[in-house]
Formats: sequence, structure tokens, C-alpha cells
Amino acid sequence: MENNVDPLRDQEQQKVLEVVKENNFHGLLDLTLRFGKTRVGILAIEEMFNRLNRLSIPVSGFLWVTPDVNLRDVDIPNDFKKFGKEHLLKHIDIICYNSLKNETKHRNLIILDEYQHITMANMYSFLTNKISYNGILGFTGTKPRNRDKAFILDTLRLRSIYTVSMEDAVGLDLISNFVVKVIKYDLPYDEAIVHRNLNKKIDALWEQTKDPELLPSVKNSARKSAIHLGRRRTKLIYESKRKLEVTKFLKESLKDKRGLIFLPRKAMVEQFDSYYHSTSGNEHYLDFKQNKKNHLVLVKAGGTGHTYGPMDFVIVGQITRDITGLTTQAWGRGLMKKGHPLEVYILCAKGTVEEQWVQSTLENIEDYRVEYVEYTEVVNDVENS
Repeated sequence: MENNVDPLRDQEQQKVLEVVKENNFHGLLDLTLRFGKTRVGILAIEEMFNRLNRLSIPVSGFLWVTPDVNLRDVDIPNDFKKFGKEHLLKHIDIICYNSLKNETKHRNLIILDEYQHITMANMYSFLTNKISYNGILGFTGTKPRNRDKAFILDTLRLRSIYTVSMEDAVGLDLISNFVVKVIKYDLPYDEAIVHRNLNKKIDALWEQTKDPELLPSVKNSARKSAIHLGRRRTKLIYESKRKLEVTKFLKESLKDKRGLIFLPRKAMVEQFDSYYHSTSGNEHYLDFKQNKKNHLVLVKAGGTGHTYGPMDFVIVGQITRDITGLTTQAWGRGLMKKGHPLEVYILCAKGTVEEQWVQSTLENIEDYRVEYVEYTEVVNDVENS
């Protein structure tokens, strides 16, 4: 076994590799965050590379598709070096999903890293048979629920061949234990009034779409209006002054601990002294990774696939319906410090659709891990401690 590999993790990764070989290097691996998906991909490429050489079959090359330029240019190449597989890099093209539509070369194996990022547009070469391959392996810790993505996977005959859930990984002692605290807060009065009015309009519009006496064109118009107002409602919840207030309070109360904070807007994260987003530059990001800063505030999931090292807490300020798993991606960034429970704080505006999204996010998490706490109680506890 090569250096820099945890023996227990290696044992589980080797099990995955055996299933990959049994399925002729074609299928989906739904492996929880922090399982070590990148090393599984490296092992699969090495196995196929060695097999081709044993059979004297020319190596056409490998393609690794990733959602982020930092992963493409830094993290993935460094992982090949870390695990002593640098010699394979000359046979591999590492690209981002936005470049995938231009690919036409034959590949021995294609890795779709974080495959929830596939779309009809970026998978064009696959859907039109302009690219050929011997096998495709898709990795993710956040399985997509989108119908278009399901259609693409069905078309390419990609099905799940191995699953390791978050609870599985905790039981195997591969990732840290964790507890979830849902911090519930009231919207400020002015925002609450706007939210209530939007709810009334949205409910009325959806009722129109069910009215059998209305013309299809009228019902379609009502549906579009309901969706538009729903986006306004989501924007109101995401950009709430109270959400920012709660986040700042929690961050200050946890200032002596190491952690990540996730918020939905660049303008919000820029109100903190250590942040990272698509146009911020890497200074704070690198400082956090090098333990020069105790916290880092990120937009959405902070770059799918990024690893930030062990930490004590994660604050999740953006909840979604979890179609792409943003919420679990967020707290999964901290599931690394084995034997040290991670504290996950999920912010939730009371009386809003965010409560439903929290339930959806937590549906696969054991009840004993989850506690619901009022923001006012948190404030009182901190001030009286």
C-alpha cells in the first residue's frame, strides 16, 4: 500500500474497486463526502492502465471531469502525486464540466467527478455519440434528483453500483461523528409582512392551475407567475437581515473554534474578514487551508469537491430543496476529524418554506442527531455563560 493512505479507508476503497472491476468500469459510485472518491478514481485508472499494458492494448487515454478550476489545476494533480501515481498524469486530461461538450476523442475511461453537475448542454457529445469510451465512472456524495440528469444517466446506462452513506461512514469510523442543531429564527417584521403577502399570492395562483374551468393558457400563465413569485420569496429568505445577524452571532460565539460558514450571496460573505467565492481570489482560502485563519465564509457549497481539513463546526445559511445536495455538501466539508464530533448549525426562518427544505435535507439523518433550537435561546445561553 502506498504512503499517505489510512489502512481502514484503503480497505473500504479496495472493496469499491472490486465492484468497479466486476462492472467493467462502468457505473455510478454514490460515496459520502470525505470517503476518498478521488483515490478510488485514481485506483480505477491505474487498474485499467495496467490491464491494457498486460494485454498489449494501446492506451487511448483517460478523461477526468471536475466542477472546479482549483480541483482541475491543483487538488487532483496533487492527489496523484500524494498517492505516488504521478506517472499516470501524462495519460490523463483533466477538464471542467463547461469544456466537456467539446470532447470527441476516444477514452479508455472517463471519470465524472461530482456527476450531479452533468447537464443536457455539457453532455452533448455523449448524447450525440460524438465521444466514445470503454467505461464511465461517476462519483458523488450528493446524488442528483433532477429528471434531466436521470434521463442522461439512463441514456448512458449508468446506474448506482456502490453506495456508502454518511451514516455508513460514521459506523466504519471513516469520518467524524456529527450533531445537527437547527437554529430557528423569526423574520424581521417588515420581511415577514412581505413574505406573508407573497405566500397568499402564490397559493392563489397554484389554485388557479388546478381549476378545470380555466383555459390551459390561463393556467399556464398562473403557473409561470407562481414560479416567479416563488423565486422572489426565496430571495427574501436568503437575503434576510436576520439570517446575517444570526450568522454573525454564531460566528462570534464560536470564534475560538475552527469552522466553515455558508451563505447564499457574495455581498453577504464579504461582510466577514475571511471569505471565498468565484471572484474573490484565493488569499483567504489558502490562509484557512494553512490554518492561518479559524474560519472561512463561503457562497453556497464552497466549491464542490474541495477539502478544507479538520474542523469543529459548520454553519449552513443556505438551505435548498437539496436537489443537488448543497446542504449536505456544506457540512460534509467538516466530516474529517475522526473521534471529534462536528457541530452542524443549520439556519431556518420560521413560518417559511425553508422549514420544508430543512426536513427534506434531514430526511436521511437519524433523529437522535438533530436538535431544534430557538435563536433567542441560543442568545440567552451565550450571554449567560
